[in-house]
Amino acid sequence: MNIEYFLGTLVIACFAAYFFYRNGVKTRQATAAAEFRKAIDSNCTIGLYNALQVAEFRIIFTNHKEAVRIFRGHLCGFSKSSFDNAWNEYEDWSNKILAESAHKQDGVYALTLAYEGKKIKQEFNVHLENLLKFSGKV
Repeated sequence: MNIEYFLGTLVIACFAAYFFYRNGVKTRQATAAAEFRKAIDSNCTIGLYNALQVAEFRIIFTNHKEAVRIFRGHLCGFSKSSFDNAWNEYEDWSNKILAESAHKQDGVYALTLAYEGKKIKQEFNVHLENLLKFSGKV
């Protein structure tokens, strides 16, 4: 047996293994991105006008937190760092909303926000759009 044939076969096998590996990685990333887009639904709306809606927002935020935890593992390098920044902004905003709403009575919190000029729905949608940008980069 000639050594050149052996080395050529080995190189071809390595290339094939690499392409199979990359195909699997890309498939897992695409699946994770689709699941992330499904979990972070930008069409969902929030209104924090009473305790029931604050409780619903708490559930939505918990679902988002789990989706982020799963999706983050499929990002790499600069994308992961930028994603973390976008998530931290959303998480800080959500925690502030939840902490402040815990101290307000029904209906008072939303009126306070409206008086302060805050637009909760628009801010919420901006945060979701910032997170969803990364599901297309996978």
